[in-house]
Amino acid sequence: MAHTSTRNELLRKRRVDATVAELVKVLTDQRQDVQARLDSHATTLLSKAWDQRLAEVIGPVNLATAREVALRVARALAGKGHGYDPDVMTNWLTLNAGIAAESVNDSTRASLAAAQETDDPDPVGSVFDLLLTSGVASLAVSMVTTAVNFAAHDAAQAVGAQYKTWNTGRNPRPRHAALNGQVVALDSTFSNGARYPGDPTLGPADLARCNCSMTIST
Repeated sequence: MAHTSTRNELLRKRRVDATVAELVKVLTDQRQDVQARLDSHATTLLSKAWDQRLAEVIGPVNLATAREVALRVARALAGKGHGYDPDVMTNWLTLNAGIAAESVNDSTRASLAAAQETDDPDPVGSVFDLLLTSGVASLAVSMVTTAVNFAAHDAAQAVGAQYKTWNTGRNPRPRHAALNGQVVALDSTFSNGARYPGDPTLGPADLARCNCSMTIST
């Protein structure tokens, strides 16, 4: 029986760092645009055009993470002749990037609106100072967890793996800690309804800062 795990701390750290770097660049540009709009008394501070621009950053960075993981998993479970093509993940990752970008920007829009209702002399600075530090760090961890486990699951299905085990990461929320060690058939869901840790169907509250992993076996 072959098995492999998505708990690769070095890979995850490297991909989180790469993701943070890309997010910081695009969100710094976004901050400058929002500030310019505020200074010119524009009605809309964060335009919908930013949903597409952010998606165009999230998609490729997630695909890079997913490709590396998927090929590692396919080789571990089925050897060098696995035949798995990571390009099959592109459509889903592109779609997911659009959804994620809109969610991130909607949260920023809400934060900007709330900041403008206060006497904060620098509402844009207050919102983006937080977003570009702890916000980006949290988002990158969530993005990498989703990309890593989605890719592993996709590759495992392609090479005929049979089982998956949920493994909690550091400081898990109670709902995730309760799943630790749960083994299910690869084609089924865990007891929380997720196909894998980081499954977008769990919703933002369950995805935030999740660093759980899976063990997959044939």
